[in-house]
Amino acid sequence: MKAKRLLILICVFGLVWQVNGQVAINTTGAAPAASAMLDITSTSKGILIPRMISSNRTSISSPADGLLVYQTDGTKGFYYYNSVGSWNYIGASPWSTGTNGLGYSGNVGIGTSASATYKLFVRASISGNYVADIENRFDDQDAQGLRIRAGYDDGTKSTSTRFIGFFQSASYMGSITWDGGGNLSLSTSSDERFKSNIRDTKYGLDDLLEIKIRDFNWKDSNQESTGVIAQELLDVYPTAVYVPKDENETFTVTYSTLIPLMVKSIQDQQNIIETQNQKISDLEERLQNIELLFRK
Repeated sequence: MKAKRLLILICVFGLVWQVNGQVAINTTGAAPAASAMLDITSTSKGILIPRMISSNRTSISSPADGLLVYQTDGTKGFYYYNSVGSWNYIGASPWSTGTNGLGYSGNVGIGTSASATYKLFVRASISGNYVADIENRFDDQDAQGLRIRAGYDDGTKSTSTRFIGFFQSASYMGSITWDGGGNLSLSTSSDERFKSNIRDTKYGLDDLLEIKIRDFNWKDSNQESTGVIAQELLDVYPTAVYVPKDENETFTVTYSTLIPLMVKSIQDQQNIIETQNQKISDLEERLQNIELLFRK
């Protein structure tokens, strides 16, 4: 009896040692791989992971990071749990390779752990620098930058294709759109609901006449051009000039902001024309009266 008990104890201790160490399951007696806790070898059978429906999976209490199950309803397949606190479906790979490079069929998020809601979503929180930089380093006049395509020519062209939308936080600020013909337009927000202290402008024809239009050559290419000089325009119409924050930046001019000034100048000029026309009309009437007096 004592010998039987001793044999049972030896078997139990041997089983405990085997479970706490590496385990190999095979028909050849081969040892488990050095890097594996469990090494299963078979040429005719597989391994079954716990199978359950979606509600069973999501009701697992405090799932361990890396827990793996097979879902049998809905989107069937393997799911694993990660430390972020979500179940992840192991489906077909969205990556593909071809002669032109690497392709991805899903959404890509950069700088965020949340699921991307766009094909390419880039998020950053930085100051004094850009979020992205696109370069074509080919040193030639034929070098091109970013190509943007929107819409598909199926014979029914859209009249409001938006190539680029500009937003400040969630507020729409403007866009670059195509009218379906040959025209691109840059539109900016001018909604009355976003404005306050609305009043007639202090600028007008006199300011427009002060703007100097110059012919010049660009130093880097010697190309001749016509336009304004930002520093000169700053003294006359500062609204159109961006003043750099440091010496590494350049003065720039937003030519589109000159349009309101030109419209106001035309209005001023029209007022002058109408006033002059009225004076001419009055003089003609007086002249006619004088001629009638002489005829008498």
